[in-house]
Amino acid sequence: MRVVAFILTLLVVASHVGFAVAEILYWQHPAVMARFGTTPEFAKASAVLATNQGAYNGLFAGAILWALLTWNRSMLLVLLACIVGAGLVGAVTVKPTIALVQSLPALLAFLATWKASRSAAV
Repeated sequence: MRVVAFILTLLVVASHVGFAVAEILYWQHPAVMARFGTTPEFAKASAVLATNQGAYNGLFAGAILWALLTWNRSMLLVLLACIVGAGLVGAVTVKPTIALVQSLPALLAFLATWKASRSAAV
């Protein structure tokens, strides 16, 4: 189960690196605007906010990767739970599909990590 947890968590890390890159570097690019459903006017007006959000996503990715590579299960579970929570807030306040893109993968990684932790304790 630890291998499954590792792979699922790496997918969460990769997605948050992708979010960070899109939000920090390419927020006003047509492909990113299309993906996020924004207009050029909105993208320009919200670029600073997107950069801030991208920084959070990048920092989350780094922290999760560190917790994963050191197999700090407690920290990993907390960080994954935070990602689930952030995705649910995004689903309620921005777009429901955020729950599928952000919360669901983090929840699966959380459950696999929790199960791996329980198996190791026995």
